Amino acid sequence: MSVYRGAAGFWYDKERTSVIANPGVCVSLLHTGRDYADAVQSRGMYYSYPNTERPGASDANEVESARRALELRVPVFVVRPGTAANLRGVDLGWVVGDITSESLLIVEFADYDPHRLSNRAI
Repeated sequence: MSVYRGAAGFWYDKERTSVIANPGVCVSLLHTGRDYADAVQSRGMYYSYPNTERPGASDANEVESARRALELRVPVFVVRPGTAANLRGVDLGWVVGDITSESLLIVEFADYDPHRLSNRAI
């Protein structure tokens, strides 16, 4: 399975993940730091819904695929600029919230499902 493909900010492997949920389940989010005012911090980020001129329901399907990742509690890869032009940084993220009024997703960086971590005794 691929981590990322194409130039869109959201990527869901429609062929493989649409059998799980419609339109598919988000696999990765691309953060370039250029096109949207995503707020990235060390523990997570606010990720903007896409707002493109692509035909059809591309933008809506991408947001729905991220909502499926939230509902199913599966991780997404967050692809960020790397230390060189041909390298990328990759974080394991979890969509933990959806602020529809602001067109933002809340993504937390963690090795394990943050929902499960909150129930553990330390």
